[in-house]
Amino acid sequence: GQPVLCQWLAGISLPLAAGGQLLPRFGAGGLIATFAVALLAGAALDRLRLQLPGHWATRLSLGLILLTVADLWWVPSGISYTFIVSQPPIRRRDESPVRRLLLPLKDSVRLYAPGANLPTLTGVSALPVYLGLGPDEYFSGSLQVPVTDPEGFHTFSRKRLEWLRAVGVTHILSFERLEPMGWPVELVWAGIDPLLNAAWARFQEPIFLYRLQGSSGRVVWEAADPAATAQLTRQSAQQFEVQASSTSGGTLVVRELAYPGWVVSVDGKPATPVPAEDPFCRIELPPGEHRVIWSYRSAIVYWGWIGSGIALIGVGAGTLALVRRSHP
Repeated sequence: GQPVLCQWLAGISLPLAAGGQLLPRFGAGGLIATFAVALLAGAALDRLRLQLPGHWATRLSLGLILLTVADLWWVPSGISYTFIVSQPPIRRRDESPVRRLLLPLKDSVRLYAPGANLPTLTGVSALPVYLGLGPDEYFSGSLQVPVTDPEGFHTFSRKRLEWLRAVGVTHILSFERLEPMGWPVELVWAGIDPLLNAAWARFQEPIFLYRLQGSSGRVVWEAADPAATAQLTRQSAQQFEVQASSTSGGTLVVRELAYPGWVVSVDGKPATPVPAEDPFCRIELPPGEHRVIWSYRSAIVYWGWIGSGIALIGVGAGTLALVRRSHP
């Protein structure tokens, strides 16, 4: 049994050692592909059933494993696209004036800023989404940022202003002053932010935080009385809660993506969302005060757990079969 097991280990080690040249270039995909080839090579060597003395098989396996470890340690050390800094900006997050100003308002704030969603480090909702990582809805239709000047984040246009208000943006973070460009904004703060300026490498250039005038925010009533109120009181990655009140009822709109898997309850009872042309969460409410909770319960997540469980059982059963086969 021992020579066969050692041959199987040797078969795994050989492709992994060669795969060390692949891993730094292709990351997780290279790792999965290399490990798959390694398993196939180990199974192939196992079927050959080479008659090696036990001590030679053990030495060969240990040598190949050591070679693999050395190769995987040495190759990535020469390939890097990052630089280690002694004082990373994230350590100064609590000193950020932008964070201190917006965090108390975090449930109602949506920040529009350059930097591929870097301002989410402050702990508030921010646009645009990070480096294009997000659902398809973010890159088409009403959620696509209107671009008037590819080089000008600060360029003002009526279309861009309407889009910002439509998606619930309440604040804008800018590298330049927006008032002279015609933006309807109110300056909240200007200066050097220890977190954001360092992350953007703008060590001596101030940034400007504005409140967007005329924005109704992330929660709004449609077809309700003027005295109707709605407030986003709690939010997490899988749930958000709204306290709403009106005398005539109407449609409550929460400007969060109504992605498949979100379910809604009103005053603790399941409710049916209102379909609409835009991709936001909508619910019809009767007059009075209501507690509306949206929760994410995607069936894909549960299927993922089931698949992972089946795979884990399969790996365990396969390992047990190999052990029994190696020790008849």
